[in-house]
Amino acid sequence: KPSQIVKSLESSAMPTIANFVNASFRLPAGFHVTVNQCVPGKDVANAMYLKESEDVGSQGEPNGEMLPAAILLCWELAGAVKTSIDGTPYLTADARERLFSETMALILSHSFGHAFSDIFHLPNSSKSEQENFADQVSVYLLVKAGMKKAGINAATAIFLAGNKGEVFKKHAPDKR
Repeated sequence: KPSQIVKSLESSAMPTIANFVNASFRLPAGFHVTVNQCVPGKDVANAMYLKESEDVGSQGEPNGEMLPAAILLCWELAGAVKTSIDGTPYLTADARERLFSETMALILSHSFGHAFSDIFHLPNSSKSEQENFADQVSVYLLVKAGMKKAGINAATAIFLAGNKGEVFKKHAPDKR
């Protein structure tokens, strides 16, 4: 249920990452993180950086207003992560909550990596370079925000969850 997912996210480690980024980096005015349904009527589980873009009205025509850059975390993603972690039988309830919190913080940090690459015009020519940069930023943010074990715990949670759902197929750890 979306309201329960949003409540879980609000009590997760994600605000720690967002507060650290706000205190440490100068981001464009209006930049924000939002949690919402990604594609109404479709079960899309993802998180993404959205560049500043021209707004379109209900008819699909540009209306001349600009939408600020943002990170969108789909509640479908949070639900998929939570379901996968909750399906791990040998973890305590506290361990499941911690893994959910840390996994979502890792996902947010990774999304900030994509945002930084665009906002600060960093040269990442290939998709592989972009993903590697986003991974490096996520580790940096987690460590600097005082969450040194979060990346390892989140990667472990994703590994334990296996390939349950599209999110883990797209973002499963590679051989590195």
